[in-house]
Amino acid sequence: VKTVINTLTEEDRLSIVSFHTNAKIEYELNKMTDENKKKAIEHLMKLQALDSTNIWDGLEKGLKSVIKNNEKCKGRINCDKTYFK
Repeated sequence: VKTVINTLTEEDRLSIVSFHTNAKIEYELNKMTDENKKKAIEHLMKLQALDSTNIWDGLEKGLKSVIKNNEKCKGRINCDKTYFK
């Protein structure tokens, strides 16, 4: 994952969502400036594997993070089908 973070540009955005019994946003969606890459990696390095996985809660939290932080959508679901571009 660190390799992926280091290949991102300032035009890219990243958030980190952990999931086990419940999902949690560990790092809010941010543009990947050099400073934000360092912060994202710091959050990544603090993660630890736990006993179970709830991938669906993780996916939901990740999608909500993208939608919430999309300036065009202002948190509205289905307002812009291109928010993943």
